[in-house]
Amino acid sequence: MSISKKNLGAAFGFLSILVLVGAGSYWADRVMQEGWKGEEQVRFTKPKRGELNVLLRETASLKPRKVVEIKSKVSGRILGLPYEAGSVIRAGSVIAEIARDDYERALEVGAEELARARRALRSLMPFGEIVTEPERIRVREIGTLVDIVLIDYGAAKVKYLNMREMYERNLISLKTLDEAEKAYDTAYVSYHQSVNAASAVLTSARVQYERALENLQETTIRSPVSGVLTKVRVQEGELVQEMSTNSIGTPIAEVADLSQIVAVAKLSAVDVGGVTPGDPATLTV
Repeated sequence: MSISKKNLGAAFGFLSILVLVGAGSYWADRVMQEGWKGEEQVRFTKPKRGELNVLLRETASLKPRKVVEIKSKVSGRILGLPYEAGSVIRAGSVIAEIARDDYERALEVGAEELARARRALRSLMPFGEIVTEPERIRVREIGTLVDIVLIDYGAAKVKYLNMREMYERNLISLKTLDEAEKAYDTAYVSYHQSVNAASAVLTSARVQYERALENLQETTIRSPVSGVLTKVRVQEGELVQEMSTNSIGTPIAEVADLSQIVAVAKLSAVDVGGVTPGDPATLTV
């Protein structure tokens, strides 16, 4: 059966009208059931300037904020290592022992030198101070040895005083008095020089003794902080070098203070420019 173009166009037009009418009826029915919400779907806001927050996600490693490397202040052979790596220790815990024999002998020698220096100075100052009237000292009565320099000082002063009295009585010449005065001055200077020298020797002996005592104490190596003994770098029987101006010393151990932990993350060159100290960070373990 043939259909003319005119009739075909009329058929399509009629079909389009039916579709539009059906769609309109459908939407009208929904509006009647749900109500008109067109205005509720439109929102208005006022634009404002702000900051754009960028969230960076990186993998970080946890590390203690403080790690202490412990070295020996004296040289010697390791005799004992009470703790192994991984042990939890407190500040003051003994982590290594060094042979003490040489340092004990050095302390004994230092004590002897200190005692000798004290006796030497006491023989020049038997009353604990500079003697200004040496002629009054009675050597056999003070109960301690007196240096010959102090005895000569007292004798020279007594002789000078006697000579001055004799000169005033015209019993000796002025030359004899001058010679006695010169001998007295010489003894005076000699005595004070001896006191200064003995004082210097005593100071040096005291320093040597204190150093020997400190060295002996340093043979027991203690941890300065509490934490975890992360590394033990020496073994029993090993020789270690002291830490000094000429030597970096032998590392004995490392102790990590785990009371404060930091997260270390590596950022790219692009991201690092946008990060500043104080920015918030969230750590997920």
